[in-house]
Amino acid sequence: MFHYLFLFQKKFINKLINSKSGGFTLVEVLVFLLIFSIIMSIIVVILFLPTRVSQTLSSDVELTQEIQNTVDKIISVLMLSKNATATNAFNPSNSEGIYITENNEIYLRKNEKNYKLAENMNVTFMVNHINSPPLLPKKIVSIELEKSKNKSYKKIKFYVPLMNSFNLTSGSTSTGANLIIDF
Repeated sequence: MFHYLFLFQKKFINKLINSKSGGFTLVEVLVFLLIFSIIMSIIVVILFLPTRVSQTLSSDVELTQEIQNTVDKIISVLMLSKNATATNAFNPSNSEGIYITENNEIYLRKNEKNYKLAENMNVTFMVNHINSPPLLPKKIVSIELEKSKNKSYKKIKFYVPLMNSFNLTSGSTSTGANLIIDF
């Protein structure tokens, strides 16, 4: 293709030097503009493709970091908790725990104070009672977080043992968007 373009340019240059009129026909100009526009469009696509990929990867990394920060906060709260119950009904004024608002903001309520853990994130908790030997945790909290942002979507599921739950004698499984915690 470049060979033909070179020949085409050579013809133009020879025509300019050897021609008395010094002009081009309309067909020659249109063919040149067509070839030039095709080559330029290919160059533009090649130059801007890495930018799009970079923006997508940057968005994915940012989303992963947001979810990981939320996971770290939830784990630090739950690791030393004595007991937890998942529920869909949570009253922040008289309970302590992790709850989600109508705006998908996740809060921790502890010592009559609210601490924002995340925003625009969906969460589901499941608390399981397990039959473990003495001196091992009796409850495990399964947590599922989902978030979408700028065409990126991440969903993560993780498990946190309640390290101070080894004194519990019985329990049940509960599921919900909020978590009542005994600290």
